Amino acid sequence: MKAPPTATTIFLFCVSALLVTSEAVRADEFATPVCKAASGTCFQYNPLVPNSATSTVATALIYSGFPRVARVPNPVIEIEGNDIRVSGTFVHCSDCFDLGDPPPVLFQMALPQLAAGTYTLELRLTPDPNFTPLPAVDTGNGLVIAGVLMTTTFTVVAGNADAEETVVEYHDPTSDHYFMTPLANEIALLDARQPPFSNWVRTGFSFNAYVNATAPSGTAPICRFFNDSFGDGKSSHFYAAQGLGCEETQQLFPDWQLESPALFNAAIPSTAGSCPAGMVPVYRLYNNGMGGAPNHRFLTDSSERQKMIAQGWIPEGYGVGVGMCSPQ
Repeated sequence: MKAPPTATTIFLFCVSALLVTSEAVRADEFATPVCKAASGTCFQYNPLVPNSATSTVATALIYSGFPRVARVPNPVIEIEGNDIRVSGTFVHCSDCFDLGDPPPVLFQMALPQLAAGTYTLELRLTPDPNFTPLPAVDTGNGLVIAGVLMTTTFTVVAGNADAEETVVEYHDPTSDHYFMTPLANEIALLDARQPPFSNWVRTGFSFNAYVNATAPSGTAPICRFFNDSFGDGKSSHFYAAQGLGCEETQQLFPDWQLESPALFNAAIPSTAGSCPAGMVPVYRLYNNGMGGAPNHRFLTDSSERQKMIAQGWIPEGYGVGVGMCSPQ
């Protein structure tokens, strides 16, 4: 006898909706939105490589004809064997409160810990008939009134308590600023290159870090700060380890807003700049305020580091300029 399906919580990054007149409509047709993501896939994962030691957040990028999705009330996740089914109703309205969020709509699914193996995930969303107008989904044959149907397969690898994730780097050539993140929802938005992120592109550089919730002892959580007080629309992010700059930044520089107290975990180098066995140095560089706003870059590639120094960037950190250590 098969075990009964289990349900867990699901979340949606969303905007508020205005309730309008109810209309009883059946949604019998489902359509798969065209995937327009630059990465070639409309599903992202955090950690980027799901593992059996941690839970996984799967994010669907829904490119469609509707400008706003307000909410998904009472959705469920059902897991039976290696099949995962996500279902629910969603609300669409053309006159929702507009926060300026561009497509795609990001639909996040909090999955429980899964055993190592390959899984099929089906996302099936039905328009809520209590809200009008019903959405038109962008398909290969044009716009149709339909529910959303998206499927994907992904692999969960055997994990351990020291689960790792990938910190991906992006560059905005307009501001000449660099930004890094391990978060699947941020990676999805940046890869989609929709306004206001249309100028951000992957640099091709990344490094490994530890998932904060299961990081090994001896590593430090890395804080992330944001500051947009430089004028002319300039902004920047700053990264510092707890116990080594995070607390001081909060106390001495209140204009830097704490975005995350633990974006990821990393090992801290010795004062001479050396890293523990099995780890590589992550070099830290500062742009010396060029362009009117500070910016930092973190690299494991020594050749790219030398290129940045030749452009006027200043090494910071321990020894020759090591900011943290990355597991190989």
